[in-house]
Amino acid sequence: MAKNLRLSAIPVPKAELMSLLVSVSAIKQALEVLIGSVGDKDQRAVTFVDLVNMGLILPDQIPARYDEAPSGKILDG
Repeated sequence: MAKNLRLSAIPVPKAELMSLLVSVSAIKQALEVLIGSVGDKDQRAVTFVDLVNMGLILPDQIPARYDEAPSGKILDG
């Protein structure tokens, strides 16, 4: 079983170099886990391309807008 990698919260940066470095480092770590370049494979995000490749949706079901479901139905919050 894969270990559960816990990401720390991304701190709100202040207008000082060290604070910005801490925030950018947290964003970098979270992004690397989501895209699968570090960490366990079960921690990465699933993309619409992944869903198409798995045969779960067809390419024409990929929503054009962020607030649509793969069926094309508008999500209402």
